[in-house]
Amino acid sequence: MKKKETEASAWRVALAIGGAGFTLAGYIVVGLLLGKWMMHLYEGPKLWMGIGAIVGFILGILNIVWLIRKFVGEQHE
Repeated sequence: MKKKETEASAWRVALAIGGAGFTLAGYIVVGLLLGKWMMHLYEGPKLWMGIGAIVGFILGILNIVWLIRKFVGEQHE
């Protein structure tokens, strides 16, 4: 592998993993807001906001796992 290709790939992986924290935070905030919306829609307890945040957290983790698998798979090719 050429040096420039290795450096470009390393930067790409570093940026993707660095952005994973922002992605996770975004999923949690969106889940929280959807939970709050459902709480007001169905006049339910504040538990909906907690459930929304947990669902957002789980979806964010799954997205990060998918990204890591994608980048690790590209490096093995």
